[in-house]
Amino acid sequence: MNKQSLYLMSGALLASTALTSISQGATLKSYSGAAATTALAARPLATEVFGSTAAADAALVIGSSAVAANGTGTPSTANNSLLVAFTFPVVINPFRVDLDITSGNATFAGANPIVVGYDLDTSNTVAGGATLSGCTVQPTSTKIIISGCATTGSASSVDAIGIIGLSFSGAAGLAVAGTSIELGGSLKDSAGSIIDTITPAAFITSRSAVKTASIVAATTGLTISATVTPAYTGNSTSSAVDLGTINYSTSNAMAADLSHVLFAGSLVSTTEVKITHGVLSDDAFASLNVAGTSFLSSVVVSGSVTFSIEASSLNNAVVSVRFNGTKVVDTTSGTATAVVTNTAEAPTFSAVSISGNLAHISTGGLSTSFNSVLPSAMGSQYLAFIRVTNSSGIAGTATFNVYNDVTGVKVGSTVVSSALTAAIASGRLGAGGVVPAGSTFMISVPELEAAIGGSVNTGYRVDVTTMFTGYGQSVVWNSISGVLTDQSGFRNGSGTVAP
Repeated sequence: MNKQSLYLMSGALLASTALTSISQGATLKSYSGAAATTALAARPLATEVFGSTAAADAALVIGSSAVAANGTGTPSTANNSLLVAFTFPVVINPFRVDLDITSGNATFAGANPIVVGYDLDTSNTVAGGATLSGCTVQPTSTKIIISGCATTGSASSVDAIGIIGLSFSGAAGLAVAGTSIELGGSLKDSAGSIIDTITPAAFITSRSAVKTASIVAATTGLTISATVTPAYTGNSTSSAVDLGTINYSTSNAMAADLSHVLFAGSLVSTTEVKITHGVLSDDAFASLNVAGTSFLSSVVVSGSVTFSIEASSLNNAVVSVRFNGTKVVDTTSGTATAVVTNTAEAPTFSAVSISGNLAHISTGGLSTSFNSVLPSAMGSQYLAFIRVTNSSGIAGTATFNVYNDVTGVKVGSTVVSSALTAAIASGRLGAGGVVPAGSTFMISVPELEAAIGGSVNTGYRVDVTTMFTGYGQSVVWNSISGVLTDQSGFRNGSGTVAP
């Protein structure tokens, strides 16, 4: 005797004897109208469809066949449907199925669902349709009663029924992610006796449609090179330095119709982004670029740029800055915050606002300053020097920018180079005018004055930038007493080198 014959005999026996024992195990399965059936997968309802008012949340119809505000065309009913697979083929005429809401504080709503019968093979694959007649569908607030169903012919049976087009209301609790509407029920004979139960399973489970909502600071490409000319002016006017990435992607959660997946552009139509960063107020700043859109320095207000952008473009949107290539990038540019706030433009679903830090702008060498540097006009008794130590493993140049210490007016600038032939000849500089790795270069103020082609009588402020890490000192030699004094009072270091 094959399995199907055994099923048929079992069903006939139940029908004829009206046994009161209950066979446990009818299951709810995902339904697509064809192919293999699978365990019921809960529909992921987006929590973002809630949030207007408590009354609106309670009245929201979930599973409606209406087209969602962000969608086009007629939605499929597959996501609003399920398959009830019986423990055994049903040959009872007529039979009744009660589909209950077993948990979730929701009620059935909307038009009556459609009921379709199916035959399944031994692997639970749809083998064909089973003709049903006389079915009456009666929804109440807590259950859907499908009664009077009869199979055609004394030998025919039905292995499962598809319930197409379910909808719910009063499910405001789904606004909390992880909350579910669970369905269960029973199979009954014509007298109302339960002959099989439907194992409860989650039909809808809510979750946020926002899969990633974060701002991630960049970890590379944030060091402004001292090797460019002038030093610390950025790479060039065309190359960008990445500050971070705004991530705003979705998790395939569904709209209230259970047929449309929400995406970033349907969560909000436009999004307001505010970028605040010290570099935006830097004299070297030229433009900010977010998701391919550039904003020039002219739109910066108090170190911030605020603009609207299509939400869909914020998925992995790179935030970068460009410099003008002529002015020194301030090493105190600092960190930043990018705040993303949804605008209230219809059609829209509410979605989270996000904020996070962008990366710090740093420099790749020594940058230090010395004031009260004595000019050569002080006479021969006191001779001032600037000492620069290259503590890195790579030889490199040093740039000296000299200012009037009283007025702040720039006197001149020089890069330690082959032009300082005396320093090279004495071995204080390597070939080509570079400071060798691990060595110290000391230049006198008279040499500096000669290199910049100018001098003052009131003293200098000397700014030093290098392509290597290290430290610098301002010292004075008293030719009479033979005392060397550290005018800087400390070593101004950079990198990981302790001053």
